[in-house]
Amino acid sequence: MQNNEDDLVSLDNLCTRFSQSIIHRDFDQSREIIEMTKNNYPRDIQVHIHQKMILLYYLNKSRSIMLFDNLYLYRGFQGSSHQGFFYSDPLNYTSKKRLNINLPPPWKCLNPSIINLGNKYLINIRVVNYTHYRGSYTSPTGIIITRNFLAELNNDFEILKLNEMIIPNFPRQCTIKGLEDCRIVKWRENIWFTCTTFENHSLTSAQVSIGSIIGHHLSSLHHFNPFNKQCEKNWLPFVKDDKLEIIYSSEPFVVLEYDKELRIKSSNNSLIRTPFRGSASPIEFMNGYLYVVHDAYNINDFDGERSYVHRFVWFNDYKIQKISHQFFFEDKQIEYCSGMCLNNDYIILTVGIRDEEAWIYEIKVVEVWLMLKDLSSFIP
Repeated sequence: MQNNEDDLVSLDNLCTRFSQSIIHRDFDQSREIIEMTKNNYPRDIQVHIHQKMILLYYLNKSRSIMLFDNLYLYRGFQGSSHQGFFYSDPLNYTSKKRLNINLPPPWKCLNPSIINLGNKYLINIRVVNYTHYRGSYTSPTGIIITRNFLAELNNDFEILKLNEMIIPNFPRQCTIKGLEDCRIVKWRENIWFTCTTFENHSLTSAQVSIGSIIGHHLSSLHHFNPFNKQCEKNWLPFVKDDKLEIIYSSEPFVVLEYDKELRIKSSNNSLIRTPFRGSASPIEFMNGYLYVVHDAYNINDFDGERSYVHRFVWFNDYKIQKISHQFFFEDKQIEYCSGMCLNNDYIILTVGIRDEEAWIYEIKVVEVWLMLKDLSSFIP
């Protein structure tokens, strides 16, 4: 693009037209403008649209958020994510409680996963020996270690019973040890989970394993790499029609089925550009299934500091139908929602904060349902 006044006026007019097309849901014009400009103005169009969104934010926040979501979720437009945290809202939760285990330093609690067993909750609390600072992980021994504690909680989220998960010593020597980010689910009267592992396979990067627990002892653990990828994380297990299923990705929306082996149960495009990663596993919700995804933004370009935001996603018949605007729990920081369950009129969310704290949040069911927007609200 040439830097002259005519070009700037022309580009400014395009941004105005694009904003109006989103507000009035003239998505044919929205797509036309994006396709027309992304080759001719790959960076300038993004800068100008962001400037307009910021101005609109102060004049009409809801319209600004609508514009951001359409830019970010549209698969043909890149680059609107860097300023994304600016368009996040705090989650309107009703209560919160910190989970803590009395362990000596350097052990810290984070990324809990929860299920509702009827008269009590079962929660897995990840405990780590590392310190995370601006993308760097350090530990006293140079080895990153994860331990897991299984706790039974009452309705006030007080710990009734606590046991550390007993796992074997794996033969492979690694600098990253343990079962990371276990997401638990009850299936056929047993507790199963997905987790990230390094020790039980020969690959050099993170992979996903599926395991089961009897009591607090690891009963089985099997590594799977169905698509031969170098790195795997964030598979979300859930039970449907007495079958253990797993959300593998949100775009395309791929669901796997597990019964000793893995197979693809369903795979289809979700019609939006979704760079999301899995967070909290699906629960049955409003004649469909609700789960949580997360995305990460660089706070700046210099030191690797990041912030996480989340969205609720609702699907039925293996098709994503609704999605919420992005939200955060406390602040612009690392926040990782790793568990969710339903309790009457409330949804329970379990969250790791700054890789050093574990929290439980409650939010009303009706609040979550109102947050969800039909995909028809966005550029198709």
